Amino acid sequence: MKTLQIFIITVVTFLFAGLSAQAQQPTPSDSLTLDDAIHYALTNQPSLEKVQAQVKAAKAQIGQAKSAYYPHTNVKGGYDYISPVSSLNFNGTLFQVQPKNNYDVHLAANQLIYNFGKTQANIQLAQSRALTAEQRTKVVKWTISYFTAQTFYSVLYEDRNLKVVNKQLKQLHSDLQIARKKKNFGAATKYDVLTIKVRIAKVKNRKQDLKNQKQKLIIRLRKLFGWQPGRPVLVAGKLQLKPVQHVASMSNIYKSRPDYQVLQQKEKALEQAFKVSKLSKMPSLTAGGTAGFKNGYQPKLNEFRGNYSIGLHLNVPIFEGFASHYKQQEAEANISAAKASSMKLQRQIQADVEKAKADVKTGKNKLSSAHLQIQQARQGLKLARTRYKNGAITSTDLLAAETALTQARFQRVKDIYKILLSQYDLKKAMGIKIWPGSQ
Repeated sequence: MKTLQIFIITVVTFLFAGLSAQAQQPTPSDSLTLDDAIHYALTNQPSLEKVQAQVKAAKAQIGQAKSAYYPHTNVKGGYDYISPVSSLNFNGTLFQVQPKNNYDVHLAANQLIYNFGKTQANIQLAQSRALTAEQRTKVVKWTISYFTAQTFYSVLYEDRNLKVVNKQLKQLHSDLQIARKKKNFGAATKYDVLTIKVRIAKVKNRKQDLKNQKQKLIIRLRKLFGWQPGRPVLVAGKLQLKPVQHVASMSNIYKSRPDYQVLQQKEKALEQAFKVSKLSKMPSLTAGGTAGFKNGYQPKLNEFRGNYSIGLHLNVPIFEGFASHYKQQEAEANISAAKASSMKLQRQIQADVEKAKADVKTGKNKLSSAHLQIQQARQGLKLARTRYKNGAITSTDLLAAETALTQARFQRVKDIYKILLSQYDLKKAMGIKIWPGSQ
């Protein structure tokens, strides 16, 4: 009875633990934060799975290189029919030297004893290539994470634009009510009412365009997540500026950039390949042996007899048609090309950092101007409404004032959006990892 109670308590404990873990994970119906979006984008990502498979393949090559330390064994069997066979004549009697039907079954083993470091060099080469493949997974995560962040904030940007449009539509409908009342009292014409209706229609069309653009971004997110068409994607967050990122020294930035680290690791692998090519001319010493059964022994040629052999084999390359020389030339050229690629990327990183810094600074200056433009447009619209109610201006003048305020609001949202993207461009240029659990 006591055992049954313990079993029930254990099952219930695991059940509640599982439910708690599920509760902590965002469900598809929840609003997604940026971390959630990046998490889903990195889950079941084909490009990431591809490089992870390449890592496994590279690690398997390490095992292949280490296999040289172990004996290689195999079983061989053979049959040969020989005719005519050699024979000797002793006093008129013929004696066969070998049988016509020859059978041989044996176990062969070969063990490398020494090859002047070639095996170790091949292992180090495979390990270096595996590290390069692992570094590429960080590049893929880095690229996907920033692309997801850009798409995520683009959705929020379109949401803010839709809010601006909705404010504009609300005010236009209020203007339409006022225009209709003024028309009933003879203070406005039918043309004034029609002008406002046309403006409402144009704004509604713009709203549809914004909705369409947002839907395209949602489709892009759904594709990143690997979700089925039509599955809801709800984005949660605000389009607000982040603290300015401190710019590290260029040497630290190089160390942080995954793509630069891939090139550095590739250089090491190529240098190791050059070392392997130099060792290809070195001799190797192996031990070998066989044990098995075969016929052909005197005096009973057709009788199977056990046999064995043990020996040492020294292989000294003398001439390979200049193959090792050209392999070294190829390795040296590849190293030079890798170094040139690293220098090129260094210059690109410097340019990316400077450009992103300049974009952030310019965007902030524009944002200050946008705030002033909104204040001016609000004052202008307030004055225009008063004049319109008093009949001092037409509906066209009022709509122009409202349009000025709407455009100023659009500009402020755009400036905030551009600064945000520039800040993330700066983070990306500095190699900062933003995917969950990367810190």
